[in-house]
Amino acid sequence: MKTSLKIVFISLFLTGIFSCTNNDNMQVFNPIVVSEDKFVEDKNIETGFYNNLEKVLRNYQIKYQWKNNVIYVKKDIYKDKEMMWNFTQKARDKKWLLTH
Repeated sequence: MKTSLKIVFISLFLTGIFSCTNNDNMQVFNPIVVSEDKFVEDKNIETGFYNNLEKVLRNYQIKYQWKNNVIYVKKDIYKDKEMMWNFTQKARDKKWLLTH
């Protein structure tokens, strides 16, 4: 009995550690726009944006996670604001979405 409790405890502990480190590595994807020659986050997120973004990320083979109806990407990828702006543009481009 004690052995199985130890195994359960260790499994839960390791799962918790992995879950925390995995979540710490992820960043919510906020759309990026250019304002005054700087890349900034756009808080105006239109309906369907994240569904469109998913298509863009799959096309470029970028790993992502859905959480609370938004998409998360790795922080080191999100740091590249020019690339995130490019993804935002494509997610908002109806022609691009239809051809890919």
